[in-house]
Amino acid sequence: AEGLSPNHPDIEWARGMLFIRQGRTNDAIQSLRKAIQNSDDPFPIQGTLASIYSGAGMFTHAVRILKAMLQEEPEDAHLLYLLAINFDMANRDDKAVSFFETYLNDYPYSETAWYHLGVAQFRQGQHDAAKRSLGFAVTIDESFSAALFDLGRLHEDLEEFSEGLECYQQSMAASERNGYTLYRIGVCLQSLDRNPEALRAFQESVELDEELDEAWIELAVLHGEAGNILKGVQHAQKAIALDPDNPDYHMVAHDLFLQLGLQREAAKSLQLILHALRVENP
Repeated sequence: AEGLSPNHPDIEWARGMLFIRQGRTNDAIQSLRKAIQNSDDPFPIQGTLASIYSGAGMFTHAVRILKAMLQEEPEDAHLLYLLAINFDMANRDDKAVSFFETYLNDYPYSETAWYHLGVAQFRQGQHDAAKRSLGFAVTIDESFSAALFDLGRLHEDLEEFSEGLECYQQSMAASERNGYTLYRIGVCLQSLDRNPEALRAFQESVELDEELDEAWIELAVLHGEAGNILKGVQHAQKAIALDPDNPDYHMVAHDLFLQLGLQREAAKSLQLILHALRVENP
């Protein structure tokens, strides 16, 4: 085929895809770059190349390709999402903030861009700016569940638990009920001393997601505080089974074992804490 049409872009694209299947990432990249140079419509090839860069951990290269693709499709929400992910993986939240601020000058009604700007600002500790950006995203799209959830995380981080609780509830109302959002609702309720409601939220969260170790350990704590020590131990053991190297979980189990008078089990928990912390000298 190459002998008949040496510069046909589909040849290099096909060759690049074969290299990917063989695990020859660098060769695949070279072929796809040649395909882009010779193609009248480089957009789909750029998408494949950006995916390869991202999968290979070459996040800044992926960012460069995705920016070029956005020039072709500037309002593509999925491209904005991929760009945000690669900024995050490259630990360049500063670059993400700069890019999305510039982007919003041209597309001020993009709730997706406001959302990703807010998330990057949040990670940089710019709480007021993040609250403003996420607020704009929710104003443009009142059912933007991800923006409502992250706005809840922001309020929770600022210990504004009532506001965080309201955002989480709105987020869940705008999407499917899920265990992790219920877990965060439980944390806010617990912080507001509404323990019976928190207990119900944590219980429902593990019913929806049995792998949610954070919720299991909070159930253990609440049952222990309520005097249901045996149930607390059972929940702590479930959390430990899911994350055996978490020293906090072993400490909760230790305290519960002591309340039951089980000295040997409590001592074993302390040994497991030392092991989890990689402490050689007790």
